[in-house]
Amino acid sequence: MSAQFDREEENALAHIAQFKNISEIDSIGCVEWTVIYEYDKNSKVDKFFYSAILNENQTEAALSRKTWDLSVGQGMPSFTQRHDMRGGDITTYDRFGMDNVEPLVYCRNFHGIKPDQFDLSEEFRLFHNLYFDKNSNNFIYIDGRGNEVIVAEIGDKKVRVLTSFLKKYLAARQMNLAVFFDHRANSDLSLLEVNNLVEPVEFSSKDRCYSLGFGDGIISGKTFSRLLGKKIIYAPPIEACGVWPYEDAEKKRI
Repeated sequence: MSAQFDREEENALAHIAQFKNISEIDSIGCVEWTVIYEYDKNSKVDKFFYSAILNENQTEAALSRKTWDLSVGQGMPSFTQRHDMRGGDITTYDRFGMDNVEPLVYCRNFHGIKPDQFDLSEEFRLFHNLYFDKNSNNFIYIDGRGNEVIVAEIGDKKVRVLTSFLKKYLAARQMNLAVFFDHRANSDLSLLEVNNLVEPVEFSSKDRCYSLGFGDGIISGKTFSRLLGKKIIYAPPIEACGVWPYEDAEKKRI
């Protein structure tokens, strides 16, 4: 009974410390699929991913803070204004909004009149000449021999793309992808118990930054943890894009 209690306590601590989610950060950009949007909410955990394409300067700035550089719903074309030296306003049309940070997937809502909609970046689709299958909500690449490859899957709660095709796109543009995450885990342990057993985390490296903190929910009365941050998938060399005039270089790499 005591051993069982110890295991339950250990599992509870692993849950509130988000060991599994922190471990998952290591795999981003290194496994077959890359999640570029996900929102999954239940009584135990809220899991939230989003992403954005950044240039080198934006990437450097992004790694200096844990907060997201693009929120869901942002990144749409709009006008911005700034004051000039003479006291007037200069109006500018921006393709991706005021920060010019580019979404890879657009999350659109229509005030409840129509279902929410996820749109994969048109440039990504055109670069790979992807076919959209309306029945499956998948984007498919068809090679010169007629072979089909599912490159992107659009679900109600998750959007993911094949990492190999993502990296070819990043290589061609010489841009990076930031994958943002904001995960919350709830626990029946008291905040005092958690603070006595688990340390908050602040972590930064050349390709990621995140924080893990703990709090006490006023409404739920439960202790919770929040894992907030981002990981950068850097663009490979341009030769890895696999299209003319670099297709031969890509074959040699394979």
